[in-house]
Amino acid sequence: MSDELRTLWWENGAVCLINQRVLPHQIETVRCATIAAVAQAIQSMQVRGAPAIGCTAAYGMAIAARAQVLALVTICSPRFAAK
Repeated sequence: MSDELRTLWWENGAVCLINQRVLPHQIETVRCATIAAVAQAIQSMQVRGAPAIGCTAAYGMAIAARAQVLALVTICSPRFAAK
């Protein structure tokens, strides 16, 4: 087992992050599966610091792109739609 502590990671189509508002007293994770959730995490300062905000926003763009691809696949060929 590793003692590594990740503050930001991609997991099953969502960006996960450590809620910076509750540190250092607690370690709480936040899962953002929509661009609205990503924006809320940034605006509410659950994620802090320019590098972490930039990476979170980039993951938000990946969520938006993924949603667009899934929408196009659904429109163009319903048999390929996610179940």
